Amino acid sequence: MIDVSQALAELHAHKSHVELAIQSLEALSYSTANQKRRGRPPKALKSLAIANVISMASGKRRGRPAGSKNAPKVVAVKKKITRTPAQRKAQAAKMRAYWAAKKKAS
Repeated sequence: MIDVSQALAELHAHKSHVELAIQSLEALSYSTANQKRRGRPPKALKSLAIANVISMASGKRRGRPAGSKNAPKVVAVKKKITRTPAQRKAQAAKMRAYWAAKKKAS
């Protein structure tokens, strides 16, 4: 024969599971029935954390992929052009001729 206190404990546990299922279904039906509802969700939805359950069910992670924060930054360094005095003189002469031709054309 089954112990009465043990049977009562099992029934109370089953009752709490059924109540929780009813609450979650009511919350889901409330959220889908009122699609145009705006503002902060009611406390019942917040306490059940339905949004977390739905986001976990989708399996998608948001944000950066793991390990991308500490990736080394590669900065391209532009090499400085070094010229000899003779090269600078030749370049200056070329630029003077260029600007003189531009001035003459206009």
